Amino acid sequence: MIQGIKRRRFPEELPGTVPTYQCRWTDCENDAFQIDTDLYNHVLNDHINKEQEINYNCHWMDCKRFPYGSPDRLVVIAHVKTHFPVEPEIESEGKRRKVKTTKSSVNKYGKNNGIINHRIYVSSDMNGDALGIPLTASLILRNLSVSRKNLHYFAAYEQELTEMLANCVGLSKHLAETLSNLRSV
Repeated sequence: MIQGIKRRRFPEELPGTVPTYQCRWTDCENDAFQIDTDLYNHVLNDHINKEQEINYNCHWMDCKRFPYGSPDRLVVIAHVKTHFPVEPEIESEGKRRKVKTTKSSVNKYGKNNGIINHRIYVSSDMNGDALGIPLTASLILRNLSVSRKNLHYFAAYEQELTEMLANCVGLSKHLAETLSNLRSV
């Protein structure tokens, strides 16, 4: 960054762009959804359908939370909620880019409706450096990314790591090293 110039908190939206929500379930060929609740209902009805499955799995971006499945549909639904809210993609002249939404997952009574948003809060000290679990997690990821045999585990999360690099200033040094290790293959 150039000193004295601050980056925008959210990228500018171009006029005429339509935000869409894309299903990231493995091998899902569905079109984009205009409303995030439509995407959520699609996941519940088409991917975690109670008439189709005996054991339920989460296949959101190759998620491995239930490797052998779970007979309890509600447990899988509660887990799938951790993948939401999904950020909309903006379609403009054939290109797609992600933008941050300002929509809060907290309702008027202060409850979060089961939605966990991992990208908002990072504990930091007075200098803006990360503390606690976020720091420990980023250091572990950095150390794991050094070994070539672990690199295939990072493939599904490279985009999220890049977004966190841009949004979490306190973690940026460690995340930059992690991404550098991934690209040095």
